[in-house]
Amino acid sequence: PYAIADHLFIRTSGTIFIDYNPVNEFWVHDHILNLPETAYFQTTYLDNIFIPEWIKRDIENHKNNKNWWNVYGLGVVGRSEGLVYTNWTQTDYFPEGVDVIWNGLDFGFTNDPSSLVRVCIQNGELWVKEGFYEIGMTNRDISIRMEQNGLQKGYDEIIADSAEPKSIAELKGYGWQIRGVTKGADSVNFGINIVQQYRINVTKDSLNVIKELRNYKWEQDKLTEKYLNVPTD
Repeated sequence: PYAIADHLFIRTSGTIFIDYNPVNEFWVHDHILNLPETAYFQTTYLDNIFIPEWIKRDIENHKNNKNWWNVYGLGVVGRSEGLVYTNWTQTDYFPEGVDVIWNGLDFGFTNDPSSLVRVCIQNGELWVKEGFYEIGMTNRDISIRMEQNGLQKGYDEIIADSAEPKSIAELKGYGWQIRGVTKGADSVNFGINIVQQYRINVTKDSLNVIKELRNYKWEQDKLTEKYLNVPTD
């Protein structure tokens, strides 16, 4: 965990080496690689002059397993198995001049964050930008942060978590055009199926959206280890 690594960093003088197999992006990509004092070396089994031939053959026998080969053979970042969303990439920008932008608002407080995401469709692809993702926000705080994100009262439509009708009513009182989302039967899986139809572009500054995408997985049967058509809560 980054919190533990960070405590080691501040107690270490000289050079720090971080050695890992890039199974998926993690805190190194978020906190370390973009620092000016960081040097990055991508190495593979072919750089190991001491490797026995039989180990080299064993590694190369996995070439048909694309994700495994990318990580352990080529040394490039792979993806965790069982992810709900795989067809996504990071982008430098959110499109301008789009006719319709949807604003999704989820309420939280102590443990779960309140969060806002802005979403649009352009050229048949889905574009996502994080507005905020914070714990301890009152409805007044949410209203202020939405204005700071450029949303306009009475103009931008906000689709919110329908489980909090009082919060929706309070934000309406502040002048926001807001309504609760309509949830039908099996709404989570239905929503996933809709989103999976698109290529998803997430702005690079949407750090919490990216973290959620990297960790949102299907449940796994404990006996067979097969993935179920049920997303983790």
